[in-house]
Amino acid sequence: MNIISDKVKWKLEQPDNEYGILQSVLIQAWEEQDQFANRLKDQQSVIRSSLLSKLMKGRVQVGVDFASTLERSGIRFETNSFAVLLLHIEDVEGLFRSRVREQDREEKHQFVHLILTNGREEMIGSIGHVYSVDIDGRIAFLINIRECEEDTEDTSHRLIHAVEEAQRFIGSRFCVYFSVGVSHVHHRMAEIADCFRESEEALEYRLILGIGQIIDPNRIRRPKEELYYPLDLERQLINYIATGNYARSTEVMNEILMTNFAGEPLS
Repeated sequence: MNIISDKVKWKLEQPDNEYGILQSVLIQAWEEQDQFANRLKDQQSVIRSSLLSKLMKGRVQVGVDFASTLERSGIRFETNSFAVLLLHIEDVEGLFRSRVREQDREEKHQFVHLILTNGREEMIGSIGHVYSVDIDGRIAFLINIRECEEDTEDTSHRLIHAVEEAQRFIGSRFCVYFSVGVSHVHHRMAEIADCFRESEEALEYRLILGIGQIIDPNRIRRPKEELYYPLDLERQLINYIATGNYARSTEVMNEILMTNFAGEPLS
């Protein structure tokens, strides 16, 4: 019924014995058509999400045939440059009333997802076209980087800066807080899975570097021989564990981890 003018809609909804049956049939047919269109749209969205998920997890054979399949589902890559942002939602309680019914949890999740995905163009739309999909409870953004973004290092910096701005805006406006794993920029569709893997690996360090961080591979890569673990700290740690002093052993472990994983890049 969305394509029918309000004037005709109003006339059809008025009681009229002579044409009552015809009106009912027409209204029912239009409503069914709208419902079918909505179901078709939902199915296309499910198919698109499934394709994106498989592409990012490396579960497809990338080639001409698969590119055609993507295009039929509404996914068209204009360049061969890609990056992935993986968002882990940390805290959304400030967005909602203190008590949320169990049956409202899915609606709550969808609303948070809507905030984050609708903000994607503001976040990174100037850098490239963005596709999003839920993967394992996180939101993955696949960015098809525009041709004008030729400097890979500069593009990575722009991505991180855009996410920083988005974090500040969404956190202050909606009380939604999240951590982000950022991949390197890759230049083949077959390497999209590498982008996703890098963003996952980066996000694994959120508990070490602190939640709410934006973590890219450069922050977590350094030769292992440079790891900080002096002998005196090793002895302290062994002694605290042996004597059951778990509070002090935790402090020593935190010191070691923060020294190694905060600041300069590590592996």
